[in-house]
Amino acid sequence: MHKNNLVSVIILTWNRKDDTLETIGKIKRSDYKEVEIILVDNASEDGTDKVVRETHPDVQYIYLKENIGIGGYNHGLESASGEFVVFLDSDSYPDPWAIGRMVRVFQAQPGLGAVAFDVRNAGLEKVPNHQSQAPGEKPENRPLATGAGQPATGSQVFNPSGGTETGSYNGAGVGIRRDCLKKAGALFSPLFLYLNEFDHSFRIWNSGYRIKHFPDIFAYHKASPTGRTSSRAAYFYTRNMLWIIWRYFPASRMAPILFSFFYHAAIFSLSQGTTIYLKAILDAFVKLPMIFRNRVVVAGTVLDKIRLPVKWVFMSYG
Repeated sequence: MHKNNLVSVIILTWNRKDDTLETIGKIKRSDYKEVEIILVDNASEDGTDKVVRETHPDVQYIYLKENIGIGGYNHGLESASGEFVVFLDSDSYPDPWAIGRMVRVFQAQPGLGAVAFDVRNAGLEKVPNHQSQAPGEKPENRPLATGAGQPATGSQVFNPSGGTETGSYNGAGVGIRRDCLKKAGALFSPLFLYLNEFDHSFRIWNSGYRIKHFPDIFAYHKASPTGRTSSRAAYFYTRNMLWIIWRYFPASRMAPILFSFFYHAAIFSLSQGTTIYLKAILDAFVKLPMIFRNRVVVAGTVLDKIRLPVKWVFMSYG
């Protein structure tokens, strides 16, 4: 049974010991204290388990025997007790006021399923958005920042009833209502890596919930580490994009986007001199029966809200 107002922060890690420790430390500096931290370890071999257990015994630590990618978040969900859930990468972390603001938003907007944090490069927290807070002023009433890394001006305060509807969210920082997860479902683990945010967002919108972006609910994300090659990204972006199209688009709207997908796959394969897109497409077809068993045709209004970056997926290689 979930606990009202408790936030379950789920971190997924794989061989990022130092980043993971930093993220845990940042979460513990949050002004909102009704938080449980759940760390899911995708079979790290860098000593993450030992150091986390020794330095943060209060963290719920789940060690998986193999790397299952984004499916690890679902293991965290099984152990989560919170009314609200925050997903973080091991190299991303929230602003100290982000979680508290997120809770206020969910309380003010019952129909909101997900709060998309404003994810910024990790260096930008050096001039935080509480820079102009007056002495003795409550954090929830401090002036808003005017831009990335810029101090606030004026007397404007955070509005939990605000936000802007957005089609999807950035997986490096998002809060999701527990009831929304029950209705929309967890992450689609076969994707393994990349574009899972789009896949999940289709189901959130289709379940009747909304997603909003809040420019003053920050998370910070470090640059991608070494070891995540462009060919690896290109493969998963390509395969997963095709799966998402097959999974959610009705037949009446599938042909145009598939034409665009295969056209760009051919053009970029030739211009980049690579066969990685062909391999990804062939592997996608191999699993087509599995995708159709998990097919969820969404409403046209949902398709209109989420613009899939079909051309962009072919720009991560090179």
